[in-house]
Amino acid sequence: MPSTDPFTNKARNARWCAANRNCTRPRPWLAGAPPFAMHLPGGFTTVSFSPAPRWPMALRNARGLHGAITHLRDGIHGRWANWALIPYRDGWGVYWSSTEEAAMWAMRTVNGALWDRPTAFRLGPLVRMRAPVGLRRGHQRVRVDALTPIVTRSMGGTNPCTCPTTDTIRGCLSGELLYRLSPSHRKDSPGQDVWTQWVKPRVQVELVERHTEPVHTLMGGKYGRVSGWQGHVVLEVNAVARWLLVACERGIGFGGRTAFGFGRIRITEAP
Repeated sequence: MPSTDPFTNKARNARWCAANRNCTRPRPWLAGAPPFAMHLPGGFTTVSFSPAPRWPMALRNARGLHGAITHLRDGIHGRWANWALIPYRDGWGVYWSSTEEAAMWAMRTVNGALWDRPTAFRLGPLVRMRAPVGLRRGHQRVRVDALTPIVTRSMGGTNPCTCPTTDTIRGCLSGELLYRLSPSHRKDSPGQDVWTQWVKPRVQVELVERHTEPVHTLMGGKYGRVSGWQGHVVLEVNAVARWLLVACERGIGFGGRTAFGFGRIRITEAP
């Protein structure tokens, strides 16, 4: 009986092509988009708080809302963020990577604290994000606009990047993002090897144009200054990279510090 796992089917097709069409050399620029379900994992909920804080909840003080949600989640805070804060219209929202957790929080009012002030948090209805579909194969150009600063770092987080490069953008898409895309992509998950072997080597990105500038956001407290870049870049990408970029745009966020509202992007066609 044929497997229902799309990654298993892709591997079987690759073996058939190698045996019957002499296609033995990978051509990652022609790779198709990752086979995923109709919706991305997890979901989105708005979040409002009462009483309102003494000052507007801007990006520079989003650490207060970050800490409040972390506390509501019983202090769960691993190396990879499995939720993201999203500046949403005139307020804020949360993207939960886990579908089960997103459903658990939707339409709830919970009591907590915001800046040590007793606060009621009201979470809105669950909104599922559609997975990108209909992406053509081959080379394509996209423009990536940073709606909030993009934070990328290397050397274990000690070396902030304030000028994007091909390597830093490819690293964002083929590294930590897969862990945020679904909480099941961990070292003890059977699916991790499939993602590592199939998705990561197929991410193709080349930086074509860069119109960016460094930006340093003073977060205060133990977070200090967060460095990143803002502006826009034009990228040459394949279908795999474009799928991941659109997934970032729709809720997951791009780069690091997404649980503080950084890494919100907009993807458009580039000439």
